[in-house]
Amino acid sequence: MENQTPLDRALFLACWITVIGAAIACLPSLTIPVGLYSEGDALDYHLPIIKWIVRHHAYPNWNWTYVDDYPMLGELLMIPFFLIKTQLARIVAICAYFGAAGFGALVGGELLPSQERKKELTLFFFAGLLGFQPLLAQACQVMVDNVANCFALGSLYFLLRRRTLLSGALLALALASRYMIWGAAPGMLLALLVLRFRPREIILFTLVASLGALPTLIRNVVLNGNPFYPLLDGFFHGVPFTDLDGWGRGTSLKALLLFPFDLFYTNTFVSEIFESKTYPAGFFTYRLGFLTYIQLAAAAAFCWKARFKIRREHQAVAAFWLALFLFWFYGVQFMRYFGCGLALIDLAILFAVATRAPKGALAALALAPLLSIGAVQGESWRIAFGKEPSFFASGYVQSAERCFERAGVPATAVMGYSSRDAINGFFNYDFVFYPPNPLYRVLPGGAPPSPDFIYSGLDFHPVAGYQAWPLEKPCLLRRIEAAH
Repeated sequence: MENQTPLDRALFLACWITVIGAAIACLPSLTIPVGLYSEGDALDYHLPIIKWIVRHHAYPNWNWTYVDDYPMLGELLMIPFFLIKTQLARIVAICAYFGAAGFGALVGGELLPSQERKKELTLFFFAGLLGFQPLLAQACQVMVDNVANCFALGSLYFLLRRRTLLSGALLALALASRYMIWGAAPGMLLALLVLRFRPREIILFTLVASLGALPTLIRNVVLNGNPFYPLLDGFFHGVPFTDLDGWGRGTSLKALLLFPFDLFYTNTFVSEIFESKTYPAGFFTYRLGFLTYIQLAAAAAFCWKARFKIRREHQAVAAFWLALFLFWFYGVQFMRYFGCGLALIDLAILFAVATRAPKGALAALALAPLLSIGAVQGESWRIAFGKEPSFFASGYVQSAERCFERAGVPATAVMGYSSRDAINGFFNYDFVFYPPNPLYRVLPGGAPPSPDFIYSGLDFHPVAGYQAWPLEKPCLLRRIEAAH
């Protein structure tokens, strides 16, 4: 410490200001209702599934949707916090956000050409990744993609540290969190083969990692006859799963060659080809974000300086990323499903800067994430301090609540949602997804469920066996049998 220069201290202080600032920025989210702008999936099924599990003390085995068939470790981790207070489920998301950035930074530290500045630059990577928008967008949401990202990056870090058993255990947790990260499995095997070829170690790693996927595979074989349900349903049942199609350019060679251009330019500045197309101008969408372009400009400014030798660790990370990318590219090209791979891209940019730029520039870049963090987390701060109404307080949600009261919907009723109204998470009814809700799906030969009520906002088209209800000023459909 005695040998530190003023610039050393400035860089250290700048990094910690960003880290502490990121933590403070998350705190208001723990005091406000769920329903942030890009928390729609949380309201549609993440939170409702958590409530259902708590209410029934069981794991769902529905035959009218596919959302309960995904690996759900993230939701299960949220339950203890949810039991205290609904919005405290966000604690898991906050920890996963810091964990993904932290493990990503540790991976960067293992790739450095010298151990001399390892602690300093690892902290710089940490600060930089905390501002990376695809990770930051979910920092305070009841969403679980970062849970998978965190475990996968942790697995990669421990593999680089030659701690194979721990690496396999973290990969198992990643595989138990989300299908989107399953490309990490072949990726980690490739990385392990690049680092060292030891058959016993490879077998042990595979066995341990497989434990994370096994419960989902067995459950889906028993319930759906497809271990990867609903994925690969075209092979198992002759009915392809197309609900998530439509993102990206496709899977042609041209689309593959255009990917860098589309990622860095098209998706942000022209058309949201890797985005949800819901809130096109928000900082909370899954784009690279303006901070990434600042970091990229800095990397370009200093890239002509000192070169570094490509080591086996760099090759292992590249092999891991390639497998992850191909799984995503030929699967579902939705940006939030590629968070782990995108974090490694941002890490590569930060790495180029950190190994070449002077410390004064690094100190400034270490503070720059505060701009991105402020932009994304501003929504929860405005709601917490009464400057903006929460979605729960909106007329849209309140009208649904008044409708249910006026229609006399009992607490024991089963509510059917025929559209993605993003209100399911505000209520405690047992529920089903009813066609044409895009989350509705049954196996061939299956039939729609028969809920007691069907709510679809203003859509009252006739449904056999149901009547508009209440008779005066109807706001939903009631099953005729339920009236007797």
